[in-house]
Amino acid sequence: IWMRSLDGAAAAPLVQSSFNDQDPAVSPDGRFLAYSSPESGGRQIWLRAADGRRWRISSDYGRGPLWSPDGRAIYFHGLNKTLTRVPVDLRPATPSVGAVEGLFTIPFRGYDLRHHFDVLPGARFIVNAPSAAEPEQGTV
Repeated sequence: IWMRSLDGAAAAPLVQSSFNDQDPAVSPDGRFLAYSSPESGGRQIWLRAADGRRWRISSDYGRGPLWSPDGRAIYFHGLNKTLTRVPVDLRPATPSVGAVEGLFTIPFRGYDLRHHFDVLPGARFIVNAPSAAEPEQGTV
């Protein structure tokens, strides 16, 4: 995962590993990065601080992280196409990460690299779903 300034400076690696790290999402306050990586044996969501400290956020599977507008949660594609939420508190020196919560199934084909949802204020979502499908309600 690379970072490039718009002032013309050269691009530089932000997350550099031997794994196929992808899906970078910067926290609303700009201090943390959520991204996906297969380094733990399966694709998972990681939280990275500017100083390089990292925490695994997902428990079973994770791809395509997006932050809530207030920065208090990270949403991502979880196991079995589930839109998943993890509460985070970024105020302490070591972020506090809550329990993973499955929200609803996102009806899409496959796990491609496009975001299939977006997060709006008030924990509302826009979901890119096939025309005949509707997200299933409930938790997983």
